[in-house]
Amino acid sequence: MPAPGSRPPRAKLPTQNPDAASMLGRMMDLLTSHSVLTCSVKSEKDGKVEKLYGLAPAGKYFVIKKNQATEGNMAVILKFSNHPATKDLLFITCRMESLKGGDFCENVYGMTIYQLTKSNPSLNGAFNKAMAGYAAIFKEKIIEKYKGFEGLTSLVDVGGGNGKIWE
Repeated sequence: MPAPGSRPPRAKLPTQNPDAASMLGRMMDLLTSHSVLTCSVKSEKDGKVEKLYGLAPAGKYFVIKKNQATEGNMAVILKFSNHPATKDLLFITCRMESLKGGDFCENVYGMTIYQLTKSNPSLNGAFNKAMAGYAAIFKEKIIEKYKGFEGLTSLVDVGGGNGKIWE
């Protein structure tokens, strides 16, 4: 991701595609329109306009810094959704399976998502990281809004997984 006030690295794109720079600019504008990036405009002396991009507060949920825990980060969910085993499940068959009904994973693979992750260690790791990342994002809001935890001295997580949300 760009540093605050940085330019898109258009001159350094490792591609022969002449449209790559404008495509990158459109993607960055899209991310700006969804408040993932910020954008300011700088006028040059020669009359050209230059856009400077930075990471917006919401953008922190999509960036994993070196040696940073992945809990509370949407990037791990994106990695999970792009795992080879879930790409077919999530992107190719969703429309067809939603018309058919039932469990997407069972319809595609003949097993539940939990059976599938148990049979595929790589997918299992990606799934657990994605769920821990997702849960951590909402943990503080759950504690803040739900008053049913007040006065408790212990809490048992019986939902499965690894109980990361309540660590």
